[in-house]
Amino acid sequence: MLKAIDPDNGPVLGVSRVCSAPFVEDTVKDIPAYIKRARAALTKVRDPALQDIKKACLAELAKP
Repeated sequence: MLKAIDPDNGPVLGVSRVCSAPFVEDTVKDIPAYIKRARAALTKVRDPALQDIKKACLAELAKP
């Protein structure tokens, strides 16, 4: 999924849309658990080409 993210934070697949929570609709009941799982998945990304997007996603997930 990270390869599809727009590094310029575009309106369709930008970091703020793909890596953010909460969601517009109530599709995820436990947002803290979702964020924890998403962070855990992101920490496993090792591809050097994806490190900037990984960092941007982690930063987006850290927002209140």
